[in-house]
Amino acid sequence: MHEDLKIRPDDIIFIAINPGVENFKDVSTKFEVVTAFEYIFEAARKRKIPAIFCKRRESLNMDKGVNSPHVSSFDDEFSKRYHKVLSASKEGYLTYDGLDAFTSSDLVNRIKLSMRSAICIFGIPIEMDVIASIFGAIRLGWKPFLISDASSSISERIFYESVDIMSRVATIIDSRDLMKSWGDI
Repeated sequence: MHEDLKIRPDDIIFIAINPGVENFKDVSTKFEVVTAFEYIFEAARKRKIPAIFCKRRESLNMDKGVNSPHVSSFDDEFSKRYHKVLSASKEGYLTYDGLDAFTSSDLVNRIKLSMRSAICIFGIPIEMDVIASIFGAIRLGWKPFLISDASSSISERIFYESVDIMSRVATIIDSRDLMKSWGDI
């Protein structure tokens, strides 16, 4: 495994961007996102990894007037699993303005107090808030990791374009990389 992907659980902090159930309904990769969230938050619980939930103060309105463009017979099951993962957390949400979660001084202070340097960012929408937050972490001098399978958008094309852009400035990993490094939880 590449050295950048050997992230120690005692050095990592998870930053979930706009993970609310209301945002999940519009993503194109529901199966990947819910599966990644299940692994990430179970690993956080068992390995005592801080997981911070952040949400933009104003509504995302991801669907741009399109009602549920990605509907399948599995959506109800994915939504139930996703809701279960989120409801298991006792964390409240830190709010931020604009697109960059790192405009929240509360978020910045919690990361500094954690003394952890592997900032793992993931969430919704990847092309706006997640990408802005990756650059926000860089602006603050941190080396961010994008957990790609725990991030999504309304469009797979936009998802892949966003990951490509971020691959130039951040280390791209997915939950399977964490599984390889840490084993099953």
